[in-house]
Amino acid sequence: MSKKVSPAGSQKVNMPPQPPKTGITKPAPNDWLRYAPYLLLIAVVAVYANTLSFEFTELDDSIFIREFTAYNEDLANLLTSFTRGVFNATTDPYYRPLFLDSIILNYQMYNTDIAGYHAFNLIFHAIAVVLLHKLLLKMKVIPLHSFWLALLFAIHPVLCQAVAWIPGRNDTMLAIFTFAYIINAINYANEEAKVPLLALGLALLFLLLAFFTKETAVFAPPVAFVLILMGLGQSWNSNRMYALYGSAVVAFTIWYIARHNATIAVTPIKPMEMLTSFVGRLGLIIQYLGKIVCPANLSVFPIQQDTTYFIGIPAIALLIALAYMNKDR
Repeated sequence: MSKKVSPAGSQKVNMPPQPPKTGITKPAPNDWLRYAPYLLLIAVVAVYANTLSFEFTELDDSIFIREFTAYNEDLANLLTSFTRGVFNATTDPYYRPLFLDSIILNYQMYNTDIAGYHAFNLIFHAIAVVLLHKLLLKMKVIPLHSFWLALLFAIHPVLCQAVAWIPGRNDTMLAIFTFAYIINAINYANEEAKVPLLALGLALLFLLLAFFTKETAVFAPPVAFVLILMGLGQSWNSNRMYALYGSAVVAFTIWYIARHNATIAVTPIKPMEMLTSFVGRLGLIIQYLGKIVCPANLSVFPIQQDTTYFIGIPAIALLIALAYMNKDR
């Protein structure tokens, strides 16, 4: 008697029971990074909330808040700030119009209550941190790495004076405008902006604001171009890059004309003295790197002669080693 063979595929296979579908999906490992900006804000507040109770240091802050009361009361001086020096209208070589304007606006809300000025400093730092995080993402940095780098910037002690000292806000404002400028320059160069001319206009505006905050903004365009060309692989001779070059020239020209016409003390340019000073201050790079790696004995006004190179040299060696070990060095 022959056995009947079942046709192919007719045999039933016992499958393990499947769990019922609940409609709940397992979150991705780094799904929490969607809350990164909020976590960064929490970190800033946690570290610097105590500055709201700080009093006057009597180091420039009392000058701009108490002694400039008559100046701060008049909103018309929001324009006057662009025609004078920061400490003195005629004898001061420093040109910081937006810093003066920030104090005027602060005064309108808080008068001479120092807590309100510290609150502004804290808010400025929080904005800079969030913008840096966004910039890192724009540069295609891994989201997790972008968060940790922005968090380091948020809480690093080397930036404490810029947040806790009222006049230190000038550097924080410079960071805000510089980050915003580079973000919009990237949006324009990479054709990521829905309205290209708006991105170009914003890049021009923020660069101009950076110039009117501090003259060291002159380094912002070269940094932006290096990031766009080398970091993102854009061509240097595209029409969009030419437009960005032109916008940088326009911003610098507007700032230069305004500064030239302001009633500030004119310092004669002496090329040999500038060159000698530049070479003599190259050691500051080593000192600054040392302070970043080991932020001890920090000072609002550090003096090169009193700052050690001992920590800076190992810091440079560490950076070289990290670069060498990186597969994408």
